[in-house]
Amino acid sequence: MGALLTFLLLTVMTLTAFGLELEQAKELAVKNYPKVKALEEELKGERFREEAARRKRLGELDLIGNYSTYNRNYMLTPLSHLPSPLNPPPFDSKKLSYGIFLSIPLYLGGVIGKEVELSRVKQELLRSSLKLTKWQVSLNTALLFLEALAVKEEIRATKEYIESLKTLYRSTEAGVKAGKLAEVDLMKVSYSLKEAQAQLEKLEESYRALKVALETFVGREIKELKKPKIAYSPRRWSSEELFKKALRRNSRVRKASEKLKLAEVEKRLTEAKYGVKITLKGSLVRNYGFDSGKNEAYGQTSINLSLPIFTGGRKKLELLEKERKRAAALYKKEEVERELKREIARVAAQLNSIQAEIEAEKEGLKLAKEVERIEELKYLSGKGDINHLLLAKANRFKSEAKLNSAYYRWLEGVERLKALLEVKDEQ
Repeated sequence: MGALLTFLLLTVMTLTAFGLELEQAKELAVKNYPKVKALEEELKGERFREEAARRKRLGELDLIGNYSTYNRNYMLTPLSHLPSPLNPPPFDSKKLSYGIFLSIPLYLGGVIGKEVELSRVKQELLRSSLKLTKWQVSLNTALLFLEALAVKEEIRATKEYIESLKTLYRSTEAGVKAGKLAEVDLMKVSYSLKEAQAQLEKLEESYRALKVALETFVGREIKELKKPKIAYSPRRWSSEELFKKALRRNSRVRKASEKLKLAEVEKRLTEAKYGVKITLKGSLVRNYGFDSGKNEAYGQTSINLSLPIFTGGRKKLELLEKERKRAAALYKKEEVERELKREIARVAAQLNSIQAEIEAEKEGLKLAKEVERIEELKYLSGKGDINHLLLAKANRFKSEAKLNSAYYRWLEGVERLKALLEVKDEQ
């Protein structure tokens, strides 16, 4: 117990001191999210249902009791010997019956086996739902985590932009005092500074909101997010190859297949319910007569056979309903596969597009930095224009923010793809 508490304490200290990592966030979300826990409980319940269905073969033993009163005297038990004046049967108008009743199914047309099979299919369905939910929770957590970090990068770049504007403001102020620069230039820098500060406040509010949303998935307060190492490795993403992999692994497809199987089992179960049923029944009952004071016992054993020959068309209608349900499940499976194909094609196209964007933004950032450097030198030497310099600084900030954002969007696309393929790493 002491070792466990020490481990938990060290874990909390680690998360606080070094920040929450992406993989840690996903693991905590999958572990703590209520929907995951609810599905786990449903799965446990369905296992009990399967065992309960299997034990129907053991039959049922009931304690029975009954109190009856009649308008005339009746025999306590069925007549089992000829009555005589010396041994008359007991007659009573009030009696108490108590005993045991046993019922054992010998053959129910395969109903019990079908119920067990139905429960197993439901368990597989729940396992697929649980796996799918875990991947969805993991993906949503990753997307919130990365979006929050992307905003954090914008905050960092905006702060650098503000510091750059403050430096420019001081230089411009000195130039105005020396009579080398116009007063209006100082006003323009001041306005740009206020704009940047307003943007910073907006970004910080957005970051706080994303952190709270992330905490609802993780299930605990988050002090700081640790920036992941983005192993950027561009490649040509083929939607056809990815779709083939997803068909074999994706839980949505498996879930749709299991729903189809469930509908087929339900149809067979309906057919079995209208088949031949053979049941062994037995009872041991004692009857106490309040008038005679006698306490008589008798036992009974029987084998009952039943076969419904008229149901008012219910059997046909129920089978038609199950067949329609099976057909609907088949179409739903096809729909899920098509949706999956569309999603994979969209993500693959986004990844390919973002990779091209990253290469362009790298060159754009180099150019923006060089233009900013030149415009600052020109302005401070008295040969440039403040508007050109402010525009160059804004463009440099935008280029840097767009490049950082592109890297995070690329990683988000990879996370989406991993969730669709249900793999830890997509090679």
